[in-house]
Amino acid sequence: QKLIVDGLAGLEETCAGKFGKPFAELETAERIGLLTEMEKGRIEGQAFIRPFKELTKFTFVNSEVGATEAFEFVFVPGRWEPAADLKPGQKAFSM
Repeated sequence: QKLIVDGLAGLEETCAGKFGKPFAELETAERIGLLTEMEKGRIEGQAFIRPFKELTKFTFVNSEVGATEAFEFVFVPGRWEPAADLKPGQKAFSM
């Protein structure tokens, strides 16, 4: 938890220094560019960004919307089945 909280605070500091405004006010391209640079280690914060992304994905697929709308909910232990048809050769997401 401390890693995430400190990472978000560092992200806001980076945005203020680099763009002069908070992350929420950045344009989409600026957000993507900043987060990409952080993930590649070019901007301090790499230790925070990957666990944050994994936590975000885990939280979404385990939410009601993720389980019932984005994926087909099967009420038995097993894997998640996508609600949409798969492309040829595409594998279903599994945990």
